[in-house]
Amino acid sequence: MKTKTTSVFLLKNTPETLIGTHVYAKDTIERIRANAGASNDESPNYSILIYREEDIHYFVSQVPELAWEMIEYAEEPLELLLPHKKYQTPFDESSFISIRLVKEEKLKQFVRKNGPIIAFRAAKNFSEDALIDETVDCREKDSKYTVVKVMKLFEDGSFTFLR
Repeated sequence: MKTKTTSVFLLKNTPETLIGTHVYAKDTIERIRANAGASNDESPNYSILIYREEDIHYFVSQVPELAWEMIEYAEEPLELLLPHKKYQTPFDESSFISIRLVKEEKLKQFVRKNGPIIAFRAAKNFSEDALIDETVDCREKDSKYTVVKVMKLFEDGSFTFLR
C-alpha cells in the first residue's frame, strides 16, 4: 500500500463524479465528506476504490463467495456492499462496506498509482473549490456506462441490487 497522502482528487466520468483521497487520510476524509453531500438511497455515498481483487482483504475480513463470482463476471462498473468490514468509520455506522474493483482503464491506472482511494459521490450542486488538489478525467473513449450498479450481499448468501 502507498503512504498516507492528503491530496483531494476530483474524479470525473467514472461514470459518476467522485471526490476522493487516500483511504488512510482521516483528516482529509472528514473535509471531503462535509463537502460531498449526503446519499439519497440505501447505498452509502462513498466507496473504496481498489484495482486488485486481493486488496479486498485489507477492508473485509470474510468475503462471500458470490462476491468473487460477481467480480469475475461483471462487465460493467459494479460496487459491492459487503458485510464483515474490518474498520468502523466515524461517518458510517453500518456493518457493511462499499468496495469497487475498478475496471475502467484510466481509473484503474489512477488507483494503481495512488493506492486505495475512498471516494464520495459529489452532490449535484457541488462546486469545485479550494478543496480539490487534482482533477482527473476518467472518461473512456468507447464507454457505454452511465451508472455504477450497486449490489448488497448479505451473510446468508442473499443479495439485492440497490441501483
